[in-house]
This record gives sequence, structure tokens and C-alpha cells, in this order.
Amino acid sequence: MNKKILISFVGVASALIGLSASIPVSAAEANSPVVGKTELEASNSSKTPVTDVNKTDNSSNKTATETPKSTEKPNGNANAIALMGKTVRLTRNSYVYDKHGKRVKNKKLKKGLIVGISSFTTVNGKSLIGFNNKENQFIKPANVKILKAVRYRVKRNAFVYNAKGVRDSRYYVKKGKKVVVFSTKKVKGIKLVGISEKQFIKWADLDPKSAEVLAE
Repeated sequence: MNKKILISFVGVASALIGLSASIPVSAAEANSPVVGKTELEASNSSKTPVTDVNKTDNSSNKTATETPKSTEKPNGNANAIALMGKTVRLTRNSYVYDKHGKRVKNKKLKKGLIVGISSFTTVNGKSLIGFNNKENQFIKPANVKILKAVRYRVKRNAFVYNAKGVRDSRYYVKKGKKVVVFSTKKVKGIKLVGISEKQFIKWADLDPKSAEVLAE
């Protein structure tokens, strides 16, 4: 029986977000020392009023009115845009919606499924993200998490296993090919790495020195 060759390629882009913070600066008041009066000044004190330098102008101590906190809600599109081009894993079962925000009948994605985010849309102020270049199919951004992915070179022909560690004799990954690893697990003491939602190969079949981090 001919064996099919399985090649797994996943393209993932990463984005950087810049953060800024402002540091409040406090100011200290300075008091001038009182100079002693001479006898001449003392004799004239009844004629010329002397200003009390210890008195403070209360108007200078007034605290500026604080800027009221904004009650505006964050833009829902920001999260959807941040997911564009990323590979994600569903953190829960997710309904599928059309471009009008209506649920697609009998269509649901299962928790743990790995998909690529290809588009987004906004319906009634709520964001939805498109996946795997599917036309008119969207899910909620809150239902996914960006996946950490690393690409490795296969150093020898690698058999493919299911999640229970059972080998699928129909498939193997050819030596020299590159695969993207999404997860790791141990089955009966053997370390397996996930190259798709349901397919695994042995960690020993990969070249660790060839690792390329694609997303975190």
C-alpha cells in the first residue's frame, strides 16, 4: 500500500505593541527665613506695616481638578485586528456566524481546533473574525487564543500518530521537510509533538537546532 506524504505548513505573523507610561512629578514648597529687625526698623514698625512672610497664599495650594475618567468602552475591533494573520486555538466550542451576525445553522467549531485568522467584520458594534479563508463564516474573538508555534526540520522519515499514540500507517512526514509544532504530550513515556489538531509525530524525529519561533 502506497504511503501518503504529509507536509504541514503554517504561516504565522507576529505583531508588537508599544506601551507608554507617564510618571507624576511632585513639587515641594520652599519657605524663606525671617530676617531680624534693626532698632530703626523696630521704631518705624508702628508706621509701616510689616508683611508676615509666614503666611501662605492659599490660592497657590489649590489642587488642579482631576481629569474625569473616560467612560468610553475600548474599541472592539482592536482585539480582532490583533488576531489577523495569527494561528489560534479555540478555547471553547464556538458557534459560527455569517456576515450579518446571524448564527449558521448546524455549524459549530469544537474546542481545541486550530485555525488561521484571515479576516474580521463588525456587526452592530460587535467584532467577529473570519478563519481559514472561509467565505461568510465568522467566530467570536473571545473564543480563541493565539497559539505558540515553532517550526522544525524533520531529520528522518517520521511516522504519524493520533492523540492516543496509535500509529497511522497511511501517513508519514518525509525527511528534510519542515513542520510547525503546536503542542507536546507524552504517551507511554514517548514525547509526541502536535503538527495539527489530531496528528502527532515523535519529538525524536525532529532536529532541535532547526527551531524557528513563529508565534507566542
